Amino acid sequence: MPNLAKTLKEEIRRLARKEARASIAQLQKERRALKKTVSLLRKRVQKMERDARIMAARLERKVPGVPAVDSEKAAGVRVTSRNMRALRRKLGLTQVEFARLLNVSGQAVYQWERRTGVLRLRTTTRAALARVREMGRREARALLADMGVVKGVRGRPKKSAGKPTAGRKSPRKKAAKKAGRKRTSAGGRRKK
Repeated sequence: MPNLAKTLKEEIRRLARKEARASIAQLQKERRALKKTVSLLRKRVQKMERDARIMAARLERKVPGVPAVDSEKAAGVRVTSRNMRALRRKLGLTQVEFARLLNVSGQAVYQWERRTGVLRLRTTTRAALARVREMGRREARALLADMGVVKGVRGRPKKSAGKPTAGRKSPRKKAAKKAGRKRTSAGGRRKK
């Protein structure tokens, strides 16, 4: 009899495993489908995050990356040509550099500074101006450097010392004049 009991137990185990496998197979099928869905959703989320970073970077380039200012505070800013010029000079910026901070053209800053009275600006420009007002000279320079703007050089470029300028006579011409001679176009010299 011991063999019969052992055989019966083995048969019961075999049937139990077969039943368990059948029920588990359905669960495994559902699990695979869910894993696939999760994988697709994960890829979509990653793509959306990447797109959001790209859009944020574009927006950052469009409007300088300075702290945001409330639209109410920006609307309350009274802007005159005198204030604009004073702010630009306080920051030690050229008109073009100041324009880059405000995300406008250099010509616009030039025209604003030449006008009289209160200036009527767009809301985005007014908000950018409110942000720039809160900056110091170093912050403005750092932001411009981040934007890739090199420090502007004011005035005319210096001429090299060895090359004669257009309005002045070269030393040879001066010496020829003192000697009483005039240079000809052919390169020879003739007396007066």
